[in-house]
Amino acid sequence: MSLVEAASRPEAELLLLSGRSRLAGSSARRVEALLASRLDWSYLLWVGHRQAMLPRLHPLARFGGVPAPVEAQLRSYAEANARRMAAAEDDLAAILALLRSASIRALPLRAAAWVASTSSGVPMRDGEPGDLLLAPGDAGRVRPLLTARGYEPLLPQTPTRDAAIRQARGAIVLRHVTSGARLRLHDQIAPAFFPVGLDLEALRPRRREASLAGRTVAIPANEDLVLLLCLHGAVHLWDRLAWLSDLDTVLAA
Repeated sequence: MSLVEAASRPEAELLLLSGRSRLAGSSARRVEALLASRLDWSYLLWVGHRQAMLPRLHPLARFGGVPAPVEAQLRSYAEANARRMAAAEDDLAAILALLRSASIRALPLRAAAWVASTSSGVPMRDGEPGDLLLAPGDAGRVRPLLTARGYEPLLPQTPTRDAAIRQARGAIVLRHVTSGARLRLHDQIAPAFFPVGLDLEALRPRRREASLAGRTVAIPANEDLVLLLCLHGAVHLWDRLAWLSDLDTVLAA
């Protein structure tokens, strides 16, 4: 199947509509029409999983037309995802409090998208690694604190490999030894090969407060978050529809 053929399928249209933060009027009527048509649900669930959009599909059941076994599968996934997101948010909030107590400034780059996506009380996005923006040189101070919390490098590292990974990825990637949760530490906003000029320190005065796992944390202002989400998507070639959905959620907030 060609890319054009895949994009013209009704399942693709439904997936795109599910990514909108608000469904009303003609969009809602189109969702109802698509759900009443003969959809390939196996294909839709497969593509939805690849695009990290399954949490967005589950609320469409309110329009009717979703087969009971599919609705049960989506509900089960949404409940499991809610538990994963709650654990990730709790861990990230605790890490931010730990770093603050050590006088280390850290700004969660995409936590604002998490906050916006859970405004209804139910996470509307798949869990992804947390991203922390650190002041240049602070990564070395942070690593021992995170090691004590059970985080280790995703790949075995030497100083030379560590420097190469940071240059190639723009971040150090850690993984929790028990939960498998991943955390990216950034002291630059993008990999070296990506030509972008963004004053990271300028993000801090514009930051705002939000509640994450019951704790007050500082997150980027929405105007900055739009730029950060666009930059993240561009660096990764917009490989996931969920990233566009994040952008729509923040713009609608």
